Amino acid sequence: MIRSASLNEREEALRFLFQHSSEQEQRITAALSLMSSGELSPDELLILHDDFTMRAVLLFQTLPGAAVLFWPPMGEDQGQDLLLQHSRSWLHEEGRKVAQALFDEEERALDASLIRNGFQHVSVLWYLRHFLHLSVSELKSKDRLTILTAHDHHELFVSTIQKTYGQTLDFPELNNRRTLEEILQGHQGEENIWWVALLQNEPVGVALMTAHQNPDCWELEYMGVTPQARGQGIGREILTKVLLEAKTAEMMEVNLTVDQRNTPARSLYRSMGFEPFDSREVYLSFLQEDG
Repeated sequence: MIRSASLNEREEALRFLFQHSSEQEQRITAALSLMSSGELSPDELLILHDDFTMRAVLLFQTLPGAAVLFWPPMGEDQGQDLLLQHSRSWLHEEGRKVAQALFDEEERALDASLIRNGFQHVSVLWYLRHFLHLSVSELKSKDRLTILTAHDHHELFVSTIQKTYGQTLDFPELNNRRTLEEILQGHQGEENIWWVALLQNEPVGVALMTAHQNPDCWELEYMGVTPQARGQGIGREILTKVLLEAKTAEMMEVNLTVDQRNTPARSLYRSMGFEPFDSREVYLSFLQEDG
């Protein structure tokens, strides 16, 4: 029988799920804390139970923007498959579109059930950060660009961000899988600093920064340049303005993620002082393709 773990079963189910993790206790504590705060629904911790035996466990988290994040399931192969098929069917009916799994190195060996059930390994996601150890004068840019806020120029922002997705090297598999409204929902944070950049009154790029739980850190959720404006140093200028704004706001760091395959962006970030601090193997599946 497949059902959500009861209150009394949650810790046991999480211990079963994270049994191969070197950070088992930390992960259990974090998951229980997220459930207590409402950020993770207890209904999304599924168990396959046979009489008095827990045969398999699956944890997923629905996210803003029609997306869902999966952890690697644990248990017997048939049980893992049943849980994944059950959850995919339910998520399909709920209108979820993009399923993703982000595995660290030790979890990569646990991907067999996901591969059997419609996921594909597509790339590596790199996490980079900049500690803003530069003076404001060092961050002054050429000032070719005019920066407008998305709040005050929403239509211009929307039309520009749509153009930046053209010929993108950052997870092109996601193109046209969700509406722009859904994508922007996925970028929302506790505080949003969203810009559209103009060169000679023509929109050439966007930057989406958010403030999350760390009050001293901004996340650069997305930065894009329109295809016609690429190769002109626009991305560097936008990024410089992001760092300057963060420095002026007395942030301690700026974090971002980038697809390993996006060599131009990775080179830009490294040349601007961003340093890698983590990575994840990325698996994707598209739920509305399910029958």
